Amino acid sequence: MALVFGTDGVRGRVGREIDEEKFLSLGFAASKYLNTKKVYLGRDTRESSFALAAALKDGLNHGGIEVISLGVAPTPEVAYVAKIENAGGAVISASHNSWFDNGVKLFASGGLKISDSIQDLIQIDWEKEQREEHVVPTPYLEDKSDSRWENSIISSDEQ
Repeated sequence: MALVFGTDGVRGRVGREIDEEKFLSLGFAASKYLNTKKVYLGRDTRESSFALAAALKDGLNHGGIEVISLGVAPTPEVAYVAKIENAGGAVISASHNSWFDNGVKLFASGGLKISDSIQDLIQIDWEKEQREEHVVPTPYLEDKSDSRWENSIISSDEQ
């Protein structure tokens, strides 16, 4: 079964529909259409999230995009940092799905949801990429914390 974008990213069963190789090829395909040179990456605490984030990062890097990992970070934080940095964003999470699922949500430059037309272009290239041989990367991420998200919550709470 081919993975396809749904209303809010891509989700599927880890080890069946989703694995590091697919996220590597997705990252490379997405790098062509995100229209940014920098992507902020967050992830949830699922067991598979670290390896999937590392693979997505490597695919984006291969396409010329610098990736800054925010570590374990909620979706709104990634969108917020992408917005104030005028950069793209990606979150490895399957939200409310079962623990054995995972997925990714991509943000365009400025932290905005990617358009359906861009999503379609990424999907076409992603399917093409999955037919090619890739070396699965060794998972490595260096997380950089960003206090601006926390500060924005604190300052809005004080008002």
